[in-house]
Amino acid sequence: MKNLFTLLFVLHLSFAMLAQESAGIQFEHLSWEETMKKAQEEDKIIFVDAYTTWCGPCKWMTANVFPTEEVGSYYNATFVNLKMDMEKGEGLDFARKYKVRAYPSLLFINGEGELVHQAIGSRAPEDFLDLGHAAMDPDRQAGALMKKYEAGDRSPEFLRKYARAMKESRLADADEAVNTYLDTQKDWTALDNTKFIFDMAPSDKIDHKLTKYIADNKDHFYQVIGQEDVDGKLKMAVLYSVMRQRITELSKVEAAFAKLFPEQGKQFAAEWNLQQLSRSPSSKDQFLDAAVDYFKKYEADNWNFYNSIAWSVYEMTEDAAYLTEAAKWAEKSVALESNYYNNDTAAAIHLKLKNKAKGIKYAQEAIKLGKKDGEDTSATEDLLKQLNEL
Repeated sequence: MKNLFTLLFVLHLSFAMLAQESAGIQFEHLSWEETMKKAQEEDKIIFVDAYTTWCGPCKWMTANVFPTEEVGSYYNATFVNLKMDMEKGEGLDFARKYKVRAYPSLLFINGEGELVHQAIGSRAPEDFLDLGHAAMDPDRQAGALMKKYEAGDRSPEFLRKYARAMKESRLADADEAVNTYLDTQKDWTALDNTKFIFDMAPSDKIDHKLTKYIADNKDHFYQVIGQEDVDGKLKMAVLYSVMRQRITELSKVEAAFAKLFPEQGKQFAAEWNLQQLSRSPSSKDQFLDAAVDYFKKYEADNWNFYNSIAWSVYEMTEDAAYLTEAAKWAEKSVALESNYYNNDTAAAIHLKLKNKAKGIKYAQEAIKLGKKDGEDTSATEDLLKQLNEL
């Protein structure tokens, strides 16, 4: 009987695994020549996941995107799907032919071997689905749009489509397409152009023309796009610049931020400094003093920043003076946007401070919000138990 139950369990598990596998993309186990032949016979485009074994985003796509039912349903019906390691076997020649230099590269190739669409980098299931739809739409296919551009189409409507496709696919210089479109526009502040400029501005170039334009016209972009998104994009450009140049001196980081944030350069550089210190165990005392000093000088407008600094203090020290300050920051975080994470932080800090009533209040709120959002609240429930026992 035991063996029968074991057999039934194994069969059940096998069927469950097969069902799960069939829900996602079914990748072919064929050579490139065989794949092209199959695409010709079925009159389909080939989708190629061009990956490497060391690529983290590639692994994330494999675990979280390719297995989803909606993605599998569309891609299996629409494409011949193939995974190819760019550093082994046929992948080496494939990478040279299609100029694959970043991973994952998501390529769409017709049965004649012509690249019709491409994108680089991981994306969520809904965005990956949209990519598949774009690959089937002549008005969005990067390859088809390139041919129209090379044939001389310079109508503004076409140039907008072309610029967006080139930025996503990286098949050609997106800046050329963006500049060609903007040269046709007298009013860059028009709603569509404002959104276009924001989308087309790179997130990693502090000296790019569009990045500077956004920085010089922040109030307008705040009104149309939103301050959090605009500041986030500009900050990212500064941080990439700092990282690429391996800048570590605070004064030089301040100068970099001042290029895009003349009035807030010192504050944002101080935020950067806090994040750096929080990652170094040897800088614990320096971090704690810098955190207190920062919040004496500045008010943050981001719940996550208050919360992350408060949590770092919680992890680093038992000192009541620092923890009391951290409790204030956690509570400010909650005031900005109450969620599971910052309520949990506040509860944890109040537990260390033995503030029973406050700790229980924040722990209960964290559990309520966490359960609502599907979070695992077991750690906070244990926290609440400890608070009740004070």
